[in-house]
Amino acid sequence: MNTSAPPADPAPDSSNSLHGRLLAILAADVAGYSRLMSVDDRGTVAALDAARAIFRTQILAHRGRVIDMAGDSVLAVFDTAVGAVDTALVVQQQLAAALGDTPEDRRMRFRIGIHVGDVIEKDDGSVYGDGVNIAARLEGLAEPGGVTVSRAVQGMVELRVAATFEDIGKQIVKNIAQPVWAYRLHLGAVGAAPAATVKASAITPRDPRLRGVALAGAALLILAAGVGAWQFWRPAASTATNEVAVNPLSILVLPFANQTGDAQKAYIADALTTSITSDLSRIRDAFIVPATTAFAYKDKPLTVKQVAADAAVRFLLQGSVQSTGDKLRVSAQLLDSQTGLQLWNESFDGEFANLFALQDRVTTRIGNSIGPEMVIVAARESETRKSSPKAADLMLRARALRLQPQSVPNFLHMEALYREVLAQEPNNAAALAGLAGALGTHAFNFLGDSNPVKEKQFEEVRELALKAKAIDPANPAIYHALGAYASSRNDFAGSKRYAETRLALEPKNPSSYSTLALSYYYAGDPEKAITLLKQGFALYPKDNGIAFGNLSRCYLMLGDNDAAIAWGLKALDADNPIVAMYAILAMAYSNKGDTANAAIHAAEYRRRVTEDNFIEVLRPGAPAAFVKYWNERYVPEWKKAGLPE
Repeated sequence: MNTSAPPADPAPDSSNSLHGRLLAILAADVAGYSRLMSVDDRGTVAALDAARAIFRTQILAHRGRVIDMAGDSVLAVFDTAVGAVDTALVVQQQLAAALGDTPEDRRMRFRIGIHVGDVIEKDDGSVYGDGVNIAARLEGLAEPGGVTVSRAVQGMVELRVAATFEDIGKQIVKNIAQPVWAYRLHLGAVGAAPAATVKASAITPRDPRLRGVALAGAALLILAAGVGAWQFWRPAASTATNEVAVNPLSILVLPFANQTGDAQKAYIADALTTSITSDLSRIRDAFIVPATTAFAYKDKPLTVKQVAADAAVRFLLQGSVQSTGDKLRVSAQLLDSQTGLQLWNESFDGEFANLFALQDRVTTRIGNSIGPEMVIVAARESETRKSSPKAADLMLRARALRLQPQSVPNFLHMEALYREVLAQEPNNAAALAGLAGALGTHAFNFLGDSNPVKEKQFEEVRELALKAKAIDPANPAIYHALGAYASSRNDFAGSKRYAETRLALEPKNPSSYSTLALSYYYAGDPEKAITLLKQGFALYPKDNGIAFGNLSRCYLMLGDNDAAIAWGLKALDADNPIVAMYAILAMAYSNKGDTANAAIHAAEYRRRVTEDNFIEVLRPGAPAAFVKYWNERYVPEWKKAGLPE
């Protein structure tokens, strides 16, 4: 399991020195993988891909780093044991929840082992040492769907995670000189830092042919964030009971704790509380408790459940500010008041001299991170209320689907949900805009030009978007949909104009920058496109295979083949990579004279390409700079790489 992680930066790493570090190592594999493959190989591969997405999401959310996901295994490292254990508990919860009614003989269950020990880490990202080997042996001691940790881990996290520990004693394991004292984890106990529950992806085996891939030429649309919401729903007294009806997207930002040791710095914590509360207010249709109300809970000896019940909210955000010399650290965590589980946590480091820059970074990152987490948790519960016809529930489920990897089944499901809302509320602007956006992205990314449905679908996109605009012109989703329509008509100027309007309406949404970036790419200005894409990353630096792919395309246009390859490989490693990326990589490798790698990626492109996921064509009306690039460089490089014409 000693493998290398993909490069974190486009610049090639020329060194490969060794560094010794104390890290928490998480090792996992699928129990009975060979048997599952023999029963249903395609379904098992699809289920494995979905499981990897959950692992990757949670590892990154808990500040870990993926080292390897070869075969059916996962290897990751963390700076803290708590991060590793919380990740394991969340992943196992989500994998179990996603199984649903999957037949017993097709259930995919992972075993996870965790150890803290010395690791030799190379500059290329690979890790070696007994610490890695012990984690792998602990994985073998775990039950399917379970987690086993070493005594070192147990001692570090016992009072800090939502689990109990079963001592299974010293275990003699292969190729390890000394017995390993091991513990099995069981969910249930309430610790100081409860495990999180963030995102449940479907892990049931399915036909992978339903997993649609995005059209490279429509990257302008792919990057759109989840849009659409539901009717504004503030807490109100229930008529049936004495309980309070709680908005599924309601949150209170508790006053941040001043842990600097200097009472005169309390204003920093108070300012963060106020600014984060203000920033969260941009989450459409959520109920945010005003900061003035939140300060009433400052220094009160109340539990999370007591505060949540008193304020009638579902989620609580709490945090602290610490300092060492001129350095500041801001920590924050999102809690689900109904389960007591931690859904998200992160720390931010900065300098006191750059306080305002740090505050802006913290508030923006928190707003972009916890909004989706709240939606996912609330939508999962909404799905259990199958009989509920409320527009709010239906909108919640549709919004959660937009946060999942794009596929034809997801778009069809979204369309059905939005239409059900509109059957109840024909003038629901959010539903009109959401349906327009879903239909536009589906048509652009998954319907070939010969598909007779495509033209009719785009006409409905325009009709829906304009109706929504007449009701609520400030909804950014409207301009995403209108941009899709403009692109379908080869109206490059109109597409760029709508992208600029969207960015002006939601300047803290990373995908607003990404959408506008593609307008500059098609205008023949890759430098500006790269700047915008990286601005989006700064707002929410999370894996985004489509955005990585767009950076690869921009660097190819610039003639920087090394950067194009580095970003292209990162795009392939992300969830649901676009087929066109194999062609871009083939071209970049060919430009460098690496004919072997060019041939490999060209062959993979030919194998995967279909009528509905082809590389872009030169569309009528394209800007002159792009036409020049296309004729003088893109087409010759395409042919040189041996790609199909």
